[in-house]
Amino acid sequence: MKTPRTLFLAAAVTAATLGGCVISDDDPSDSTLTVANESSYWLEELHLAHVNDPSWGPDLISGALAPGEEIVIYDIACGRYDVLVVDETGVECELANLDLCFDDDLWVIDDLTLDICAFGF
Repeated sequence: MKTPRTLFLAAAVTAATLGGCVISDDDPSDSTLTVANESSYWLEELHLAHVNDPSWGPDLISGALAPGEEIVIYDIACGRYDVLVVDETGVECELANLDLCFDDDLWVIDDLTLDICAFGF
């Protein structure tokens, strides 16, 4: 017959072993942003900056993003951001004040989005 102390030790070892099996190296505060180009234009630039930062970060597109392609930006630190894309004709389109805290987001760029940015509909 097992004593209560033996049962306690067995339970503690089991709990420690099972608890050690759940390992996650993902930082839950990091987010991703997927930009999907569903327009008929090539996207030449993609920039990210903290809200109210007067300067944009580096261009995150290596080359250009063709129609039908998407890009995923990983490991974005928790915060609020502005996102800027520039298409092949030079139209700048900004998504302002995007909350990327504990969440992933998707921004779909289509022809209507670019028209609104270009002409202010």
